[in-house]
Amino acid sequence: MRMITDADLAAIRVIGEFALSPEGEQVVFVLTTTDYDANTTYSNLWLVPVTGGEPRPLTVAKAKESAPRWSPDGTRIAFTSDRGGGKRELWIIPADGGEAQPVRRPDDTPLHADADIAEPQWSPDGSHLVYTAKTARPPNNDPTHTVAEDSDVKVYTQLGYKMDGVGFWDGGYKHLFVVLAGGGEPVQLTDGPWDDANPVWSPDGSRIAFVSRRTFDREYTAISDIFTVAANGGGGDATQLTPSMGPVGNPQWSPDGATIAFTGHDMPPDTGPTTNDMVWTIPAEGGAPICYTRHYDREVGGGVMGDVVAGGIAPPLQWTSDGTGLLFLVGDRGTTSIMHVPTRDSYVTALANGDRNIVGFHAVKGTVVMLVSTMTLPGDLFIVQGNRPVAAGGAIADTVNEVRDLTLNERQLTTVNADVLADLQLSKPERVSVPIDEGVTMDGWLLHPPDFDPTRQYPLILDIHGGPRGQYGNGFMHAFHRYAAEGYVVAYFNPRGSTGYGQAFTSRLTGDWGGVDAHDVLAGLDHVLERRPYLSDTRVGLTGGSYGGYLTNWLLGTQPHRWRAAITERSTISRLSSYGTSDMIWRSLEWEFGGPWWERRDFYWDRSPIAHIQEIVAPLLIIHSEQDHRCTISEAEQLFTALRRRGNDVVFVRFPDESHGLSRGGKPKHRRERLERLVGWWKKYLPTGE
Repeated sequence: MRMITDADLAAIRVIGEFALSPEGEQVVFVLTTTDYDANTTYSNLWLVPVTGGEPRPLTVAKAKESAPRWSPDGTRIAFTSDRGGGKRELWIIPADGGEAQPVRRPDDTPLHADADIAEPQWSPDGSHLVYTAKTARPPNNDPTHTVAEDSDVKVYTQLGYKMDGVGFWDGGYKHLFVVLAGGGEPVQLTDGPWDDANPVWSPDGSRIAFVSRRTFDREYTAISDIFTVAANGGGGDATQLTPSMGPVGNPQWSPDGATIAFTGHDMPPDTGPTTNDMVWTIPAEGGAPICYTRHYDREVGGGVMGDVVAGGIAPPLQWTSDGTGLLFLVGDRGTTSIMHVPTRDSYVTALANGDRNIVGFHAVKGTVVMLVSTMTLPGDLFIVQGNRPVAAGGAIADTVNEVRDLTLNERQLTTVNADVLADLQLSKPERVSVPIDEGVTMDGWLLHPPDFDPTRQYPLILDIHGGPRGQYGNGFMHAFHRYAAEGYVVAYFNPRGSTGYGQAFTSRLTGDWGGVDAHDVLAGLDHVLERRPYLSDTRVGLTGGSYGGYLTNWLLGTQPHRWRAAITERSTISRLSSYGTSDMIWRSLEWEFGGPWWERRDFYWDRSPIAHIQEIVAPLLIIHSEQDHRCTISEAEQLFTALRRRGNDVVFVRFPDESHGLSRGGKPKHRRERLERLVGWWKKYLPTGE
């Protein structure tokens, strides 16, 4: 056995999107592997029988492949791939093996030469596929200037002109298209100056439900709606179903086609955009939406943060096969579970839970496949089977505290990282409960070195999660294991503002950044220092990313003498400047800080770490990505310039061609160098040998 290393990050294989076959006999899943020498990752499709056995690769191209979709008869699998060397195209492969074929126009040209295809879905009869793709950029109609054909100048007239991980807007919009499975001319179903997403066929194949933001003030709000449109393209304009009540998504037709379920919230006046998502239904022909989980005080779809994750996981909502209830994911106290709610009475049932993170699930005829992660398991598929339909009962509860386990037959289906994990010494985290204000407790965890000796003294690294609407818990964190392997104890908490603890807990942070959150994190730190004599209170390191970077910068200036050293990643330093430079922070800040900065200038400044920058004394490593559009690199530049001008011990590390998600989805060599720099900083400024 050995300690985990930086190189192990590239050895870990990651399961992405997955789906059960129509008869529930096989699972297709996306497996991502790293080619470190090529400095890239490849994603391919794999198959595994539900009865168990060795998974086998279905595709082997050196490509990025995703969105596997079984045909209704189970004989074919559609997916997207960039194996052609350009944009992602739509492909189909026989489920029993063979050559994949692209779905193309009659002249064998791509369906969309300049746009990626995404979100494919089979029609119920298997004859067609719906998908989303960007339409061509509209002509330039700027009346003030005639633009040359080869001009590379970008001109914008509305907000939302950039998005982290995507880049600057190219002028096109995503819309719905339908094409014959055997190829042909695609038929465009939707159009307009907005994006359309999440297409799902009605059971009879006549209409397609989807999500779009089409309100007149869509430039300024996050309100979205569920629409339906005729699947043959000849039915006229789309029909809006939901009443523009708030952000909604994940539409799912009931088996009889009479109802559409979805997730989202209605932005109550006291919690607004920080409201936890809930489960809803609405009649497919229109009517009032019904909420089934408002009494169940947890966020639907809420997950647990980790740094070994894959995108494209299936929606967190699905109808039971008999149409009497809904299955959904819910985040709760550092875990994620599969819950069931019957549409007859709204009582919530635990289908699969435990001290783990269920990343996603798919249910077919009483069989459920789920992707499970813990702090010692990066991610594997598990099967849950019972002697009755998934919709049938279990332990009924009408409040979160009454949910109990529903015992079913559960077993692990894959072990994609067995060879890597077999050699590693990985510690299991210790959960701690911290009393905080108003009779509320906060969850936290301590991760100890694998060779932990309670008679020794250990330095402590305090890590603050991002969001702030998110939670730490049972997600796999390679970086935390690296710290532990080097002899550090890692502490991480879910302060107020985190999800997974109910609406009041989440909303308590609103209007008090740098207040209640700082109080809770410090309360957690003091709690473990007072009760763990093996922890050194003079050797505490502080770190965090995104919102966690903001709070790191804040605590460095407001509690300057508590930290031996610190690392801040993808952080912000000024609420005023981050308002205008981020792709979307301005929208959340207006709610969190009670209005735009010009209406609350003093408050924005008072709750900005830059207001306390002259107090920072701890050696600081600043890590930031140059293409970060969420927390722009100008924030890091301000922090570095001010600290260096004051003569502080500070190092600024910039990663080119990386976005806000460097730690989870950056280039393999950049992700490894980031880890090396993190560990190197702690070893220099927070030595373990004192």
